[in-house]
Amino acid sequence: MLTKAEEIECVKTAWEPGIADPSRGREDFERIAACFFHDLNLRGARILDLGPGHYDFGNSLSDSGAVVVGYELDPAVIKLGQLKGFEVIEGNVYDVEHLNSLRGSFDGLFCRGSFNSRNFEDTAAHQTYLKTLISVVKPEGFSWISPCNDPLGDLASDTEFDRIVIEQIEFFRKSNFQVYDESDDDLASAFGLSSTAPRLLFTKGFELTPEDIRRKLSAGPAEPSLLSPLRNLKRWLFG
Repeated sequence: MLTKAEEIECVKTAWEPGIADPSRGREDFERIAACFFHDLNLRGARILDLGPGHYDFGNSLSDSGAVVVGYELDPAVIKLGQLKGFEVIEGNVYDVEHLNSLRGSFDGLFCRGSFNSRNFEDTAAHQTYLKTLISVVKPEGFSWISPCNDPLGDLASDTEFDRIVIEQIEFFRKSNFQVYDESDDDLASAFGLSSTAPRLLFTKGFELTPEDIRRKLSAGPAEPSLLSPLRNLKRWLFG
């Protein structure tokens, strides 16, 4: 949720209606960070946030020592990142050539719904994009990727959709990613993946089973620590 007047004014011209809404919650990102990222030693790590929105993912790691870098084309979102103090790379998330120039530049990658695989004309283009996307991460790095393949609706049952889903799952399994699919529906809902079809999540470098994640979710919020007042102060000051 954005609270500063200059940030609220900034997102009014955002291309996506969801980004233009300053009241958008950040709870999903807090759960993602708590389940996957808070147990990692992130000090000094550079993480690419593909399509950062309100930069809620970056804010959720504010005390971790990581450097979260946005990757965005929308001028409003770029400006918002600058207002919040984030480094932002200007680029189209589908620009394979530009992404290829970032090969091996990051320790981690985060992407929640920032690319739609229906935008690729065929299997070859789809596979090339996925290979290029994960190549921005160093071999020993980590990735958290949930594609947006299509809004829920009639198109979700056609053969083109089925092809895309099968290709994605096969690609990420061959690339040694953990695959969470619709059998893990409760996890998808907890992480705000309910508006995509299907609810797919691909991760690497976390070594967490679905049961591990469920235990983390059921544990609820961590007990207040000495860092909590500092985190709350940062949110009040910087949004």
